[in-house]
Amino acid sequence: MILQPVSFLDCFVFCIALAIHLVLNVGLWRTLEYAIPGIPFLVVEVPSVFIRRALTAVGLSYLPADSFSHHATIFEALAVRCTRYAHANLPPDVLQAFFHKNVAYPFLRFRMFRQFIFKFPVDWQELDDRTTSPPLKGIWIRKDGTKDPDIVLYYIHGGGFMMGSTHFYLEFLISFHSLLGRYFNNPAIFAIEYSLAPGTQYPRQPAEVLNGYAHALSVAKSASRVCVMGDSAGGSLGLTLLSDISKAAKPSDTRSQRPAYMVLISPWMTLVSDNHHTSTEDYLSVSSLHKFARLYAPDKAGSGVVESASASVAMRLGWKSFSPQYGYFICLSLSSTINNRITNTTILSPGRSRRTILNSHTLRRTPIPYRTNPGIPKHHSRKSSLTHTLPPAPTRQAPTLIPPGLVGRPPLLLHLSKPTMKTKFPTARIKRIMQADEEVGKVAQQTPIAVGKALELFMISMVSKSADLAKEKGQKRVTANMLKQVVETDEQFDFLRDIVAKVESSEDKAKNSRVKGESESDEEAPAPKRRGPRGGRKKKET
Repeated sequence: MILQPVSFLDCFVFCIALAIHLVLNVGLWRTLEYAIPGIPFLVVEVPSVFIRRALTAVGLSYLPADSFSHHATIFEALAVRCTRYAHANLPPDVLQAFFHKNVAYPFLRFRMFRQFIFKFPVDWQELDDRTTSPPLKGIWIRKDGTKDPDIVLYYIHGGGFMMGSTHFYLEFLISFHSLLGRYFNNPAIFAIEYSLAPGTQYPRQPAEVLNGYAHALSVAKSASRVCVMGDSAGGSLGLTLLSDISKAAKPSDTRSQRPAYMVLISPWMTLVSDNHHTSTEDYLSVSSLHKFARLYAPDKAGSGVVESASASVAMRLGWKSFSPQYGYFICLSLSSTINNRITNTTILSPGRSRRTILNSHTLRRTPIPYRTNPGIPKHHSRKSSLTHTLPPAPTRQAPTLIPPGLVGRPPLLLHLSKPTMKTKFPTARIKRIMQADEEVGKVAQQTPIAVGKALELFMISMVSKSADLAKEKGQKRVTANMLKQVVETDEQFDFLRDIVAKVESSEDKAKNSRVKGESESDEEAPAPKRRGPRGGRKKKET
């Protein structure tokens, strides 16, 4: 289920659901107490952002817009500004109302109704197990609950430890489940609903996440089928989960088994740090970030620089001691408020585990997990100094997360610094490829920056290697057979082999042309027409 981008009508319905929830749970007078002071912000500051943007567009550079407001869509700029204001001026209980089930679920149902979708395309159910210690709550999304899943994605949502809910991310999770269905026979997703600060503080959240992982492991039957995904604060809890697993006393304990893979989206490595900086593209300011940290762990984040539990253990023992079986996939932004600690940590050091680092300037954090722009955002010229490692895609036949045939192979590297051929592969062509291919377009609408960059990297690498092959043969042009030869000999292009198999080799073409010539020569040629002497028509005799 991939819905259309969020419209302003959707935002209006969201505000109505939010207002009803605030009045019923927070109170009318307390709602007005925080709503009335926000009127000047909505009337004066928000319009000024778009005025500066419009003036900059027509060339009035003396009122320049900031970089984010200049290239972001109207909805993105409005969402980031309003979210930043809410974090700075609203108390925790009011902030939590924005992500509550009673607000997020009606909002999702309206978006489905607006697009004539009246039933969820996949079965999902809530889990509320109070027999465990601590109690376990979450959402299961399964294709077939009667069979064992061949992959379980254990999702830990973000929100600064004090916001967020599984229902708020339900649309994203269902969309992600549909994408997993293209590579696995029976995928499943378990999203944990952990307790939020300041009502519940550290170390309750890591204990709940560990309990949720044990539950996911009991369903998956094998740790090689479990992939952990954490976003922001969820990434911090995911890394803390790895350190807790490494501390398990008994190796026979199910919780002592490390997951097969871990996906980290802008993980919050350091709770409080002097290296944090406020970014115009991030909806979190440094003051809000540190406020959330002190609400989550007041004893640890009271003063000074405080590492998360996962980072502090890693510094003493090393990341290799509790890394996942097949490594990490880390997705971060150069302009994120919390990216400094990630790029400097030893998790990026070389080792056995695969580490895929996607570092993009335009991969910014957004406050809501919905598509906000139907097009493909612009790629910027800022280059990453990190190496992009592309992990192998899982196959439908493999029961584990990583195909056994690919285990132990060295990572596939694409170096962006100095391509082997001079090329200016424009982003516009990438966009046209995405728009022309329906399947690629659906994925690109969910992760446009990642898909666009991946296509660009693959095209540059494949064309560069084909150009080298052309130089070896003394030719100036890259032919289809050269591209075919590169695809057949390089493992990173294995997904294109079915396509290039249709291309005939030069030997086959020559053979076919000889056969065709012989067959034509065997046929009896028609007698040529006799022409008269030159000079035009024959004159009539008089």
